[in-house]
Amino acid sequence: MSLDWLPLSHSPKRRIDVWPFYYERSQLTMSRRMREVWGEDCTIQIYGGCVRIHSEQAYLQFFNRQELEAASRSAIRQQGRE
Repeated sequence: MSLDWLPLSHSPKRRIDVWPFYYERSQLTMSRRMREVWGEDCTIQIYGGCVRIHSEQAYLQFFNRQELEAASRSAIRQQGRE
């Protein structure tokens, strides 16, 4: 099996060209924040212009960043009361 398709350099831009599923820094930050709020075992799906989060507590779906941020703040406040 030939490995010619592998990039010779370890540049992030080149890796993205070959395998487009790497997160950008802002996406990694958002993913970490979602896991902090809804738990490490939650499943995060980004598909069709929305974000879906499956966690032990709930199934959530957000259609824009403002909805996601508002729900995150609300969940953090509720966790603080428990």
